[in-house]
Amino acid sequence: SICGRYRSLEDNPKSFVLACFDHFWKLYRDCEEKAFAKFEREMNPSRLALPMDQLFDFKAWVEDVGLVNEKIQIEEAARNLVKRQLLLILQKNSLWSFDDWYSTMNSNEWKKVPDQQDWFHVSPSDWSSVISSLLLASSDYHFYESFGQEKIVLERARFLSNDRLVMSKQDRQFTAADGCPSLEHSLDGGYEKGRFRPKYPQTFNCVVRFTVPEKLSNKAHWGHIAWRYCNLVRSLHEY
Repeated sequence: SICGRYRSLEDNPKSFVLACFDHFWKLYRDCEEKAFAKFEREMNPSRLALPMDQLFDFKAWVEDVGLVNEKIQIEEAARNLVKRQLLLILQKNSLWSFDDWYSTMNSNEWKKVPDQQDWFHVSPSDWSSVISSLLLASSDYHFYESFGQEKIVLERARFLSNDRLVMSKQDRQFTAADGCPSLEHSLDGGYEKGRFRPKYPQTFNCVVRFTVPEKLSNKAHWGHIAWRYCNLVRSLHEY
Protein backbone atom coordinates (compact mmCIF):
# COMPACT_ATOMS: atom_id res chain seq x y z
CA SER A 1 0.00 0.00 0.00
CA ILE A 2 0.98 3.63 -0.41
CA CYS A 3 1.52 4.31 3.27
CA GLY A 4 2.84 0.89 4.20
CA ARG A 5 6.42 2.09 3.77
CA TYR A 6 5.81 4.73 6.44
CA ARG A 7 4.64 2.37 9.17
CA SER A 8 7.81 2.88 11.20
CA LEU A 9 7.68 6.69 11.29
CA GLU A 10 5.70 7.09 14.51
CA ASP A 11 8.81 8.03 16.47
CA ASN A 12 10.06 10.60 13.94
CA PRO A 13 9.66 14.35 14.33
CA LYS A 14 6.16 15.70 13.67
CA SER A 15 7.38 17.80 10.74
CA PHE A 16 8.69 14.68 9.04
CA VAL A 17 5.39 12.88 9.59
CA LEU A 18 3.51 15.82 8.05
CA ALA A 19 5.83 15.67 5.05
CA CYS A 20 4.86 12.04 4.67
CA PHE A 21 1.21 13.07 4.70
CA ASP A 22 1.85 15.41 1.78
CA HIS A 23 3.63 12.66 -0.09
CA PHE A 24 0.76 10.25 0.54
CA TRP A 25 -1.80 12.61 -0.98
CA LYS A 26 0.36 13.10 -4.04
CA LEU A 27 0.61 9.34 -4.55
CA TYR A 28 -3.08 8.91 -3.77
CA ARG A 29 -4.15 11.37 -6.47
CA ASP A 30 -2.07 9.46 -8.98
CA CYS A 31 -3.62 6.18 -7.79
CA GLU A 32 -7.13 7.57 -8.18
CA GLU A 33 -6.49 8.90 -11.67
CA LYS A 34 -5.10 5.57 -12.86
CA ALA A 35 -7.99 3.69 -11.27
CA PHE A 36 -10.59 5.83 -13.02
CA ALA A 37 -8.79 5.53 -16.34
CA LYS A 38 -9.00 1.73 -16.06
CA PHE A 39 -12.58 1.84 -14.77
CA GLU A 40 -13.73 3.96 -17.69
CA ARG A 41 -11.82 1.94 -20.26
CA GLU A 42 -12.74 -1.52 -18.96
CA MET A 43 -16.11 -0.81 -17.34
CA ASN A 44 -14.85 -2.76 -14.34
CA PRO A 45 -15.96 -1.40 -10.93
CA SER A 46 -13.34 -3.43 -9.05
CA ARG A 47 -10.72 -0.99 -10.39
CA LEU A 48 -11.99 1.62 -7.93
CA ALA A 49 -11.37 -0.53 -4.88
CA LEU A 50 -7.64 0.24 -4.73
CA PRO A 51 -7.89 3.99 -3.96
CA MET A 52 -10.50 3.24 -1.30
CA ASP A 53 -8.18 0.60 0.17
CA GLN A 54 -5.44 3.23 0.39
CA LEU A 55 -7.73 5.60 2.29
CA PHE A 56 -8.63 2.90 4.82
CA ASP A 57 -4.94 2.07 5.27
CA PHE A 58 -4.03 5.73 5.67
CA LYS A 59 -6.83 6.20 8.22
CA ALA A 60 -5.37 3.38 10.33
CA TRP A 61 -1.92 4.93 10.18
CA VAL A 62 -3.21 8.42 11.04
CA GLU A 63 -4.96 7.03 14.10
CA ASP A 64 -1.78 5.19 15.14
CA VAL A 65 0.28 8.37 14.83
CA GLY A 66 -2.37 10.40 16.67
CA LEU A 67 -2.75 13.27 14.18
CA VAL A 68 -6.50 13.02 13.76
CA ASN A 69 -6.87 16.29 11.84
CA GLU A 70 -6.06 14.35 8.67
CA LYS A 71 -9.30 12.42 9.07
CA ILE A 72 -11.28 15.33 7.61
CA GLN A 73 -9.25 15.12 4.43
CA ILE A 74 -9.64 11.35 4.32
CA GLU A 75 -13.42 11.64 4.52
CA GLU A 76 -13.44 14.31 1.82
CA ALA A 77 -11.26 12.19 -0.49
CA ALA A 78 -13.52 9.16 -0.03
CA ARG A 79 -16.62 11.25 -0.68
CA ASN A 80 -15.09 12.70 -3.85
CA LEU A 81 -14.13 9.19 -5.01
CA VAL A 82 -17.71 7.93 -4.75
CA LYS A 83 -19.21 11.10 -6.22
CA ARG A 84 -16.83 10.84 -9.15
CA GLN A 85 -17.97 7.26 -9.78
CA LEU A 86 -21.65 8.23 -9.62
CA LEU A 87 -21.24 11.21 -11.92
CA LEU A 88 -19.24 9.22 -14.46
CA ILE A 89 -21.94 6.55 -14.62
CA LEU A 90 -24.66 9.17 -14.95
CA GLN A 91 -22.69 10.83 -17.74
CA LYS A 92 -22.26 7.53 -19.61
CA ASN A 93 -25.95 6.76 -19.15
CA SER A 94 -26.97 10.16 -20.54
CA LEU A 95 -24.82 9.59 -23.65
CA TRP A 96 -26.19 6.08 -24.20
CA SER A 97 -28.41 5.50 -27.23
CA PHE A 98 -31.05 2.78 -27.42
CA ASP A 99 -30.87 2.86 -31.22
CA ASP A 100 -27.11 2.25 -31.25
CA TRP A 101 -27.43 -0.67 -28.85
CA TYR A 102 -30.43 -2.13 -30.67
CA SER A 103 -28.89 -1.92 -34.14
CA THR A 104 -25.69 -3.57 -32.97
CA MET A 105 -27.48 -6.45 -31.31
CA ASN A 106 -30.00 -6.89 -34.12
CA SER A 107 -27.23 -7.09 -36.72
CA ASN A 108 -25.91 -10.09 -34.76
CA GLU A 109 -29.34 -11.77 -34.72
CA TRP A 110 -29.44 -11.44 -30.94
CA LYS A 111 -27.09 -14.33 -30.33
CA LYS A 112 -23.53 -12.99 -30.35
CA VAL A 113 -22.26 -11.50 -27.13
CA PRO A 114 -19.08 -9.36 -27.34
CA ASP A 115 -16.24 -10.53 -25.13
CA GLN A 116 -15.64 -7.06 -23.71
CA GLN A 117 -18.36 -4.78 -22.45
CA ASP A 118 -18.42 -1.10 -23.34
CA TRP A 119 -20.55 1.77 -22.13
CA PHE A 120 -22.44 2.35 -25.36
CA HIS A 121 -23.64 -1.23 -25.79
CA VAL A 122 -25.02 -1.83 -22.31
CA SER A 123 -28.58 -3.10 -22.49
CA PRO A 124 -31.45 -1.29 -20.74
CA SER A 125 -31.71 -4.24 -18.36
CA ASP A 126 -28.02 -4.05 -17.49
CA TRP A 127 -28.22 -0.28 -16.99
CA SER A 128 -30.98 -0.99 -14.49
CA SER A 129 -28.77 -3.57 -12.75
CA VAL A 130 -25.82 -1.17 -12.56
CA ILE A 131 -27.93 1.63 -11.11
CA SER A 132 -29.81 -0.66 -8.72
CA SER A 133 -26.45 -1.98 -7.48
CA LEU A 134 -25.25 1.54 -6.78
CA LEU A 135 -28.44 2.34 -4.92
CA LEU A 136 -28.18 -0.65 -2.58
CA ALA A 137 -26.04 1.50 -0.28
CA SER A 138 -28.33 4.51 -0.60
CA SER A 139 -30.46 3.61 2.42
CA ASP A 140 -27.47 4.41 4.62
CA TYR A 141 -27.63 7.85 6.25
CA HIS A 142 -24.11 8.74 5.14
CA PHE A 143 -24.98 7.98 1.50
CA TYR A 144 -28.06 10.12 1.16
CA GLU A 145 -26.51 12.84 3.29
CA SER A 146 -23.55 13.09 0.89
CA PHE A 147 -25.08 12.00 -2.42
CA GLY A 148 -28.74 12.97 -2.15
CA GLN A 149 -28.89 14.73 -5.52
CA GLU A 150 -27.12 11.88 -7.28
CA LYS A 151 -29.52 9.40 -5.65
CA ILE A 152 -32.53 11.24 -7.13
CA VAL A 153 -31.04 11.29 -10.62
CA LEU A 154 -29.99 7.63 -10.38
CA GLU A 155 -33.52 6.60 -9.40
CA ARG A 156 -34.91 8.51 -12.39
CA ALA A 157 -32.37 6.85 -14.71
CA ARG A 158 -33.29 3.41 -13.36
CA PHE A 159 -36.97 4.08 -13.96
CA LEU A 160 -36.27 5.06 -17.58
CA SER A 161 -34.05 2.01 -18.12
CA ASN A 162 -36.80 -0.33 -16.89
CA ASP A 163 -39.23 1.16 -19.41
CA ARG A 164 -37.01 0.99 -22.47
CA LEU A 165 -37.49 -2.70 -23.28
CA VAL A 166 -41.27 -2.37 -23.01
CA MET A 167 -41.31 0.74 -25.21
CA SER A 168 -39.09 -0.81 -27.87
CA LYS A 169 -41.71 -2.49 -30.05
CA GLN A 170 -42.52 0.34 -32.42
CA ASP A 171 -41.61 -0.24 -36.07
CA ARG A 172 -38.48 -2.33 -35.57
CA GLN A 173 -37.25 -5.38 -37.42
CA PHE A 174 -36.66 -7.84 -34.60
CA THR A 175 -34.87 -11.02 -35.67
CA ALA A 176 -34.19 -13.08 -32.56
CA ALA A 177 -32.60 -16.44 -33.32
CA ASP A 178 -34.47 -18.27 -30.55
CA GLY A 179 -38.01 -17.25 -31.51
CA CYS A 180 -38.44 -14.45 -28.99
CA PRO A 181 -41.34 -12.40 -30.45
CA SER A 182 -40.22 -8.98 -29.18
CA LEU A 183 -37.84 -7.30 -26.76
CA GLU A 184 -40.53 -6.89 -24.15
CA HIS A 185 -40.53 -10.69 -23.86
CA SER A 186 -36.74 -10.98 -23.61
CA LEU A 187 -36.85 -11.32 -19.82
CA ASP A 188 -39.65 -13.89 -19.77
CA GLY A 189 -39.00 -17.01 -17.73
CA GLY A 190 -39.42 -18.49 -14.30
CA TYR A 191 -37.61 -20.00 -11.33
CA GLU A 192 -36.90 -23.71 -11.21
CA LYS A 193 -35.02 -25.28 -8.30
CA GLY A 194 -33.94 -21.86 -7.06
CA ARG A 195 -32.55 -20.70 -10.40
CA PHE A 196 -34.05 -18.42 -13.04
CA ARG A 197 -34.66 -20.15 -16.37
CA PRO A 198 -35.23 -17.74 -19.28
CA LYS A 199 -37.85 -18.70 -21.85
CA TYR A 200 -35.67 -17.36 -24.68
CA PRO A 201 -32.09 -18.03 -23.54
CA GLN A 202 -30.17 -16.52 -26.47
CA THR A 203 -32.10 -13.26 -26.41
CA PHE A 204 -31.98 -13.17 -22.60
CA ASN A 205 -28.17 -13.54 -22.66
CA CYS A 206 -27.93 -10.59 -25.04
CA VAL A 207 -30.11 -8.40 -22.84
CA VAL A 208 -28.74 -9.56 -19.45
CA ARG A 209 -24.97 -9.72 -19.59
CA PHE A 210 -24.06 -8.45 -16.13
CA THR A 211 -23.96 -10.74 -13.12
CA VAL A 212 -24.22 -8.68 -9.96
CA PRO A 213 -22.25 -10.09 -7.00
CA GLU A 214 -24.40 -11.07 -4.05
CA LYS A 215 -22.54 -8.98 -1.47
CA LEU A 216 -21.57 -5.32 -1.43
CA SER A 217 -18.27 -6.38 0.13
CA ASN A 218 -17.31 -7.91 -3.23
CA LYS A 219 -14.98 -5.47 -5.00
CA ALA A 220 -16.65 -6.27 -8.33
CA HIS A 221 -19.98 -4.95 -7.01
CA TRP A 222 -20.98 -1.60 -8.52
CA GLY A 223 -22.00 -0.36 -5.07
CA HIS A 224 -18.84 -1.54 -3.31
CA ILE A 225 -17.03 1.77 -2.86
CA ALA A 226 -20.24 3.57 -1.83
CA TRP A 227 -20.79 0.89 0.82
CA ARG A 228 -17.18 1.22 2.00
CA TYR A 229 -17.50 5.01 2.10
CA CYS A 230 -20.43 4.69 4.52
CA ASN A 231 -18.40 2.31 6.71
CA LEU A 232 -15.39 4.64 6.60
CA VAL A 233 -17.35 7.71 7.65
CA ARG A 234 -19.01 5.78 10.44
CA SER A 235 -15.66 4.57 11.76
CA LEU A 236 -14.12 8.05 11.49
CA HIS A 237 -16.83 9.53 13.69
CA GLU A 238 -16.74 6.71 16.18
CA TYR A 239 -12.98 6.92 16.80
